[in-house]
Amino acid sequence: MPRLFRRKASDITPEPDAPTADASAAPTADAEPAPPDIDVTTDASIVPQNLDDLSKAEVVDAIIAAGRQDQESVVALIETLLEAELQVPMSPDADGKPAMGAIMTEVEGVVYAAVFTSMDAAAHVRELAPEFATMTGKQVIGTLRSDLGLVVETGAGKFGLVPAMLESIRSTIESREISSSLERLANRVRSGAASIDELVEVLMTTNVVIPTPDEPKGGGEFTPVIGMVDGTPRLVVAASFEAAARSRDVAEFAMSVEGKYIFAIVKEGVGIQLNTVAGSVDFSPEFCAGVVKKYSLEATAPAATD
Repeated sequence: MPRLFRRKASDITPEPDAPTADASAAPTADAEPAPPDIDVTTDASIVPQNLDDLSKAEVVDAIIAAGRQDQESVVALIETLLEAELQVPMSPDADGKPAMGAIMTEVEGVVYAAVFTSMDAAAHVRELAPEFATMTGKQVIGTLRSDLGLVVETGAGKFGLVPAMLESIRSTIESREISSSLERLANRVRSGAASIDELVEVLMTTNVVIPTPDEPKGGGEFTPVIGMVDGTPRLVVAASFEAAARSRDVAEFAMSVEGKYIFAIVKEGVGIQLNTVAGSVDFSPEFCAGVVKKYSLEATAPAATD
């Protein structure tokens, strides 16, 4: 199942200095196109109210009240839920300290912890859970036990997330935080505050994003974006999906792969251009060849992650 929040590069506003690039045939990889981000501030069919006057929790209320179950609505709800302040019933744990899970419900064998978008929405459980904590959706999902689902109650409706979906969301949050760290390090390299060797070492264990003009095919095939630096070709990759938007003019899709493979798949004479939101870091063909040798990388197609 593809992770939520993966996105088309074309759905993100690019930096004004987006590089000119030409698409050409290249190495292969397994991937799926990313679904577009959902901008809940402009889709009136999802949230008809004036969002300027609503808190994140009230936006969650509005989306749930709309009763839509299509992918756009679900993604919009989860993206907003992560930032919304929720009211969380608390109960003493084994050590007597407040802990989540005071209000639980079971549906078809899955146990859900209940949270609420407001104290008004929680009025009917106040006798069962007199103590509440205010937490963001991100904090709730990150704290919740892995075997539990989550049900969000608004007073007018409910929305449930099964444990597998919550695990996918946790993985996506972690991936985003790693991408932010990679962006910061790449920008430090650009400013001279860190070495390019430090960046390569991090890339060996961190995912990067490959923009591609065509929907990736089964069997590990994709079409890369190729840029030119002083007449020498560069495989264009990005530190994040936001940075991949710099190639939006020639790449509608984007996919995530382990960073070490971008060095393994480039052909002799081809370098790498790692884009960040603010700029780019260049790896010459000779440098890439040195990385392949240093880390004993095999020239195999990378496996894209969801």
